[in-house]
Amino acid sequence: SAIGCSPKEEQKSGLGYEINRDNMFGICALPADLFTSSADRDVTTDLICNVVKTMNIKSVRVWMHIPYVLQRAKKTNDISLKPAAVEKFHEYFRKLKEAGVENILAMSHQYLQPVEMIAGTYNGVIPEPDSEEYMIFMNMFEECYRVMSAEFPEITLWECNNEMDHQKGTTVVRYGYTAGADKSVNAPYLYDMDEVAGITAPSSTRRSADMCYYANRGIKANNPENELVMPGLCFASDGTASMFIESLYKAVTSGSHPTSFDEDGKRIIPADKNTDNYFNVLNWHPYANVAPNDNWIQANLD
Repeated sequence: SAIGCSPKEEQKSGLGYEINRDNMFGICALPADLFTSSADRDVTTDLICNVVKTMNIKSVRVWMHIPYVLQRAKKTNDISLKPAAVEKFHEYFRKLKEAGVENILAMSHQYLQPVEMIAGTYNGVIPEPDSEEYMIFMNMFEECYRVMSAEFPEITLWECNNEMDHQKGTTVVRYGYTAGADKSVNAPYLYDMDEVAGITAPSSTRRSADMCYYANRGIKANNPENELVMPGLCFASDGTASMFIESLYKAVTSGSHPTSFDEDGKRIIPADKNTDNYFNVLNWHPYANVAPNDNWIQANLD
């Protein structure tokens, strides 16, 4: 990886590239012995910690979906911790710290659903912004991050979703989406990119809602130094990632958000234009499905 290479003048003659450990910033890994929706079968937390220590890696992105560590009561929206899972994550974070990790980022693209939502709803469903369930969901979302950030002070970086701009993704879908169903069956239940942007962060569209805003408020309730990482964008060389980011900033500065309702259920506009109250760190995944070229470089610069 070029990101870990020393300057040419520092390379040892005849040995090719030499790793500059100061530039090896971080990794994302999915150990099989930890709760995760995806896993590298033969990778364990101990193996990851050994790699981290050997390569002097300072940051690790951990998949810690909300339902892994939190649970909702059967008949109410009361939230509680899952002791066994919580302890397992604490142990992993402890070992990462001992291995020299300075920054732990927790990413979740699954949610707890309030009792007001349809039972058995796919865990990527977010209610329509004008529905009664919408603010119940968002308030519960904020509470989840408040509880998690209180329980895990080891974590200072929180990524509240993942690749929400992926038009074929399933982290943000409508009621009716069915896991494993044919694409044609699920097509009516997918949000388009503009609608997803409105849910990811405030937008001038009808589907304005702010997972980032409410998650950010939740994590900062316990530690103002915690930072909300914008859900990673599914990068492509066509420039859509930069357009997506621009739409988020325009939405914030429009003064129309975050979405909120008064006690009578009427929509109110608090008009918070401070982008730091929505997200603190920009985030995209610079995929290169072909050899990186000028278009790929320019799209990242954009």
